Parts: sequence; structure tokens; C-alpha cells
Amino acid sequence: MEFNNIISSIKKEAFSPFYFLFGDEPYFIDQIMDHLEAHVLAEMEKSFNQTIVYGKEINVAGIIENAKRYPMGSERQLILVKEAQSISKIEEAILKALEDTPPELASDIYRRGLFLTGGGALLRGLDRRISSKTKLPVHIAEDPLTAVVRGTGIALKKTHEYSFLIDRKSI
Repeated sequence: MEFNNIISSIKKEAFSPFYFLFGDEPYFIDQIMDHLEAHVLAEMEKSFNQTIVYGKEINVAGIIENAKRYPMGSERQLILVKEAQSISKIEEAILKALEDTPPELASDIYRRGLFLTGGGALLRGLDRRISSKTKLPVHIAEDPLTAVVRGTGIALKKTHEYSFLIDRKSI
């Protein structure tokens, strides 16, 4: 969606449930954030229903926790995450991990793609953004919030099949 269309829809109160704004030009992101802050909630609704957090002070799980709250005395709530450059840090970490991946595992990753798990997987558009950076297919795991725990449980039940994953000295 283009900048002018987003601003127009905000002014018409045709809000999307979620906006994922990123790019190299912070001016446009700041303008959209200002419009959201000015138009989503009435002034008297803001004290209970508007939360502004900064990316370096909160993680994805914290953002999701805020989003789970019900609005108080309002139809909606607004959660603004400002300075969320940690998404770039996620990209950098993925690219670095791919560089350091042994060839036999790298071929599997290139064939099957990457799978996102945890709360970050729930950020709309993150899979497409990572895919465009890595040039790999990116999938969101089924039930991403519990995927790691379920996978760990499977590995622990089948330690004979996954012994290469377990450091026996630490058990």
C-alpha cells in the first residue's frame, strides 16, 4: 500500500488491524505514525487504549501481550512500536547464520526454505521481508508460538534418532 493511500484510509477511519512499516526513509513512517496517533483514538480514549513502546525496550512477545488486551471504553486500541530497528538485526543475524552454515545443511535450507517460529513469526510481512533479503522461501510454522516446544518434545522422545542434537554431558 502506498503512502497516500495509507494516509487517506486513516483519515477515513478505514483502519487496517495491523500496519508493518519499514523502509530506509523514516520521514514517511513517522508521518503515518503521527496520523495513526492523531486519528485512531479520541483524546479521552488514549490513556487506556494507546500504548507507545520503543523497539529497543520491548520484544515481540511484549508487543503480542499488549495486543491481547481488550480496549477499555473504546472500539479499538492502538499500539505504536517506534524505532523498531530490531527487525534489521533479525535480518542481519539470519544472513550471518546462512553464511556460517555448513554446505550439507545449506543445501537443505535452499531446497526447503526457512521456517519462522515464535512471536516474531506473527509479524505480518516479516516472512516476505526475510524472503526478499535472503532470496529463500520463508514459511511460518504451524502454531509458531509453540513450535519450538513441540519440536523439543519430539526430539526428547526420540533421542536415539536425534542424538547429534544432544550433548550427553549436559544431561
